[in-house]
Amino acid sequence: MKFLTEDDLRLKYNAFPFETFTIENNTRLTPGAKTFLMDRKVTIYDDNDPLWQKKKAMAVKRKSNTQNAKSKGFRHLPEQAEWFAIRCEFLKTASDLAHLDLVLAKELGVLENCLALSLVGEKQSPPQLKLEKPLKEIDKTYIITNLSTVSMFLELDKGKILTRLYPLYFRLEAFIEQLSDTESDQFKLVSERLEELIAYYLNKSEEESYHA
Repeated sequence: MKFLTEDDLRLKYNAFPFETFTIENNTRLTPGAKTFLMDRKVTIYDDNDPLWQKKKAMAVKRKSNTQNAKSKGFRHLPEQAEWFAIRCEFLKTASDLAHLDLVLAKELGVLENCLALSLVGEKQSPPQLKLEKPLKEIDKTYIITNLSTVSMFLELDKGKILTRLYPLYFRLEAFIEQLSDTESDQFKLVSERLEELIAYYLNKSEEESYHA
């Protein structure tokens, strides 16, 4: 066991004044050395203290997790802010539409979770909760072309749903344009799922309006 004296610390302090001091393993301070540090309001950390060792290990782990998340996440802060905003919009839309279609609301919640996983580099296939029958191949042209037809059935629940899904879809598409191919993979899956949902409600709404 090594003991540090007041003279040892005085030499260190005079060479380079410090505000914190760590007592290394197998090292102890003499009473005079401890008083020297306390008189100068130096914060003391003791690696021999099990509680301090636990706190230190947790701090290192938190720092490592944060760095990993940053390395796997978006490269620009503005993109992160928009990413959070889009996720919030998914949740708000789900909440607003829950009284019209609870299954759709739950699916939007799962889609938000798909977006959340994208920042840590994980992927999750979008759910297939809403559609019982597979739709024919859908592309962005179909979605854009039919935007104006929504006005034909605004009074229907399905029309009200479409007026919320369309803005969500176009906002996500605009965000995808800012990302690299690697970063956009998960977002494209969610966007394609929104295309399917929009097409589903377009067809459903048209049928209801024709039979009204």
